[in-house]
Amino acid sequence: MATSLDLNNDFLCSNPQQQQQTEPQENSSPSFTETVLLGSPSGSLSGEARVERAWAHWSKLGRPKLIVAPMVDNSELPFRMLCRKYGAEAAYTPMLHSRIFSENDKYRREEFTTCKEDRPLFVQFCANDPDVLLEAARRVEFETSKEQQKQKNSTSDRLKVEQDIGTKSMKLIPGYVTSFKPIRELLPAQMLPLLQIFRIILVTSPRIARRGYYGAFLMDNLPLVKSLVEKLVLNLHVPVSCKIRVFPKLEDTINYARMLEEAGCSLLAVHGRTRDEKDGRKFRADWKAIKAVKSALRIPVLANGNIRHMNDVKNCLEETSADGVLSAETLLENPALFAGFRTAEWAADGEESNKDGTLDQADLLVEYLKLCEKYPVPWRMIRSHVHKMLGEWFRIHPQVREDLNAQSRLTFEFLYDMVNRLRELVMPGGKFARFNHRSKDLIKRKERIEIDLSPRLAKEVYGGDGGSYYAWCPSELAMLREGNIGAAKLALEKNGFALPRYSDSAKVAYVLQGNGVAGIVLPEKEEKIVALKKGDAIALPFGVVTWWYNKEDTELVVLLLGDTSKAHKFGEFTDFFLAGSNAIFTGFSIEFVSRAWDVDEEAVKSLVGNQTAKGIVKLDESFKMPEPKEEHREGFVYNCEEAPLDVDIKDGGKVVVLNTKNLPLVAEVGLGTDLVRLDGGAMCSPGFSCDSALQVTYIVSGSGRVQVVGVDGRRVLETTVKAGNLFIIPRFFVVSKICDPDGMAWFSIITTPNPIFTHLAGRTSVWKALSPQVLEASLKVSPNVEQLFRSKRMNEEIFFPPPK
Repeated sequence: MATSLDLNNDFLCSNPQQQQQTEPQENSSPSFTETVLLGSPSGSLSGEARVERAWAHWSKLGRPKLIVAPMVDNSELPFRMLCRKYGAEAAYTPMLHSRIFSENDKYRREEFTTCKEDRPLFVQFCANDPDVLLEAARRVEFETSKEQQKQKNSTSDRLKVEQDIGTKSMKLIPGYVTSFKPIRELLPAQMLPLLQIFRIILVTSPRIARRGYYGAFLMDNLPLVKSLVEKLVLNLHVPVSCKIRVFPKLEDTINYARMLEEAGCSLLAVHGRTRDEKDGRKFRADWKAIKAVKSALRIPVLANGNIRHMNDVKNCLEETSADGVLSAETLLENPALFAGFRTAEWAADGEESNKDGTLDQADLLVEYLKLCEKYPVPWRMIRSHVHKMLGEWFRIHPQVREDLNAQSRLTFEFLYDMVNRLRELVMPGGKFARFNHRSKDLIKRKERIEIDLSPRLAKEVYGGDGGSYYAWCPSELAMLREGNIGAAKLALEKNGFALPRYSDSAKVAYVLQGNGVAGIVLPEKEEKIVALKKGDAIALPFGVVTWWYNKEDTELVVLLLGDTSKAHKFGEFTDFFLAGSNAIFTGFSIEFVSRAWDVDEEAVKSLVGNQTAKGIVKLDESFKMPEPKEEHREGFVYNCEEAPLDVDIKDGGKVVVLNTKNLPLVAEVGLGTDLVRLDGGAMCSPGFSCDSALQVTYIVSGSGRVQVVGVDGRRVLETTVKAGNLFIIPRFFVVSKICDPDGMAWFSIITTPNPIFTHLAGRTSVWKALSPQVLEASLKVSPNVEQLFRSKRMNEEIFFPPPK
């Protein structure tokens, strides 16, 4: 997902004058005792009454089964309205930060908008403080109850009064109130008083959750989770729902869900993945866990995960017995999913990817843009949706994507022109190719043409007396772009200093050579000054600021490998410098910098203008940099050359694996790594990553031969590799290596934090697990040949010594 290149460009996509609305003055301080309540707080009800109320409210909402899941910055009003047009029966708002929502008018105006057609609507908050959460929720509930009183007094025929279960208070029936104007200090002008349910977000992006200590990372503090739910239940007059991820152990998940029900939760959405399983394409959601939760609870339960098309909806509802399904990632690519349309990726054999041939991703994007013109939202959200909806076509025409990424300020005119340009490129004459098998084949043919797995060397990007920065280019190594992988090297001479910077990508750094020092600053944390030595692996999540320094005679060389799926340019790292000729503050005016740093203009000119170098400088021999602290290595660095061996085969090879067990921070990076050292003449068993991960391999030392076999048994790579080469193995392709007499070592990242491999030779081979009859039938051999085959490599696994 791309974001704005200009951090100041995060304004609404309408004319600022259009955003200023004159509203009548109201009493500024809400008096909740004066409002007509939506029903007594659930805390006043017994357990049975709460359950009955939960089902009664669910019925009043129409028991929606097709629901737009909450997505950070992606389930905003225009996108919700587009999904509703194509079958969505309910939707969640994006995650709203409860503290900021309570304190900041601008945040409320821009991040929380709705309209009368946007129903049923679930409002979701993230929080880690019960009082702050309640304040945010009350700001919405107050407007709901207040407008209900107005409507009751002025248009009582449009309200239906019911006896609420367990109470005698009045309740607003969704769908009857159609308009109102809220007071400015509480909600945006588009907000309407039809709040159906409050939701506490107990699962969100691991990076966001860990940083703010909410979302999935509240799973480490269940008493706090319970207190959040109870606080709302005891004080609000609308139901409260929650959304969770599962624990690795089913028993823990069920206990978690029961705790929430007992606390007063009226609706539970269950995402069938753990908090470490970030990528839905790599990790299948556990529907059995969702079914177990549904069986254990008495309130409505929604299922989240593995919803790619309507067949999945049907299967999920049948297998889990859930009361509805949520879809997120697939909806971003195909907002018409709930209407039965499919993109080419999920079209069944012989099936067109849409019902009538009249709809394609470009049509959907144009509809979305028109809704954005009607309901303005920040440009960063629009940019993200453009990348998601046109992702497949950007893969075919990356130059169009690069033009989009180069726009620091978007306009609707540019986006409409871009769609027309893609239409001409894909289907000359202006007709956009439909997402059916024809277009699917077009993509596959393009991939076959572009795929080139040949190893490449890095090229210098910039440098000077202090050292150089090298990178692998996606135009030469196409798998970087296809796999959303970035790769670079930093080489510092003696006294070389890489200026402080942050990046648009999470990555793993590996010290190939030398000794040095690194400064690491996690968001809102103190600086860690870490001593570096050969073999060190460092996890660098999003938002981290780093600097690097070499005080030794030997060159310090650091390899950087990471995920660019959220980068400005797929397959490339973009660094944002805090100092130097291209630093962030060189772009601000003297006035802005002066006010930000509270210094006079002369000081600003010195602070911003003195450092004229770019990226890397050479410090004077006498300059003293801060000394590293040994304790700062803890939790940040893992030395692969000194660590206990995970695999050690005599005359074969050795492996050290870096994962969440020995360096938990890699969970935030989302990558696993390993260091493999193959002895002279040894062979690495043919194998593949069985969890849909890419393998990115850098040859650290030595040389050898590599073969890779892909679809239809076709050998797609046969080459010799040497130190400095980098190559990428596509998902599920099988790779094997034989090293030269001097041996070979390589460092790899795998695009999952805890990778799983299947080997096709050796003691642990999948062939050994198959029964003799299956082997005989599959290979069409006699029992004698099968026994001979099975008897080999009985004591060897993964690595095989050279023939004697």
